Amino acid sequence: MNNNRNVFKSGYMPPDMKIVLKFEELLNHHFREEHNHEFYAAAVGMTVKGLDKLLRAYLGMTSYELIQERIHQEAINLLLHTTLKIKEITYELGISNPSWFCKCFKQKTGLRPRDYRDKVKQEINGIK
Repeated sequence: MNNNRNVFKSGYMPPDMKIVLKFEELLNHHFREEHNHEFYAAAVGMTVKGLDKLLRAYLGMTSYELIQERIHQEAINLLLHTTLKIKEITYELGISNPSWFCKCFKQKTGLRPRDYRDKVKQEINGIK
């Protein structure tokens, strides 16, 4: 086990891990304008199927699932830390249809974006 730690300390990183890290870097830089998993697969030099197999092995999710999760995380961040309207958040995330965004958000959280914002802010302020 100690030898494994030395491998990473020596600067060696398995090629698969480099691809996973590159995907994560690309996703964090482009998730607002690039929602298509084919973009990310091409950017790391793989097919979607190959990338998804790799990502599932390392992260437990496909590229599509990771893209959707990143968009959702940013939606929550914008809801809780800005005063942007839902429509503005939708466009900020590169989504052209606010009602579709609200539907997807509700499927994931059980609440519409506005209700989610209100609920969390009330919880933060100690109001239930």
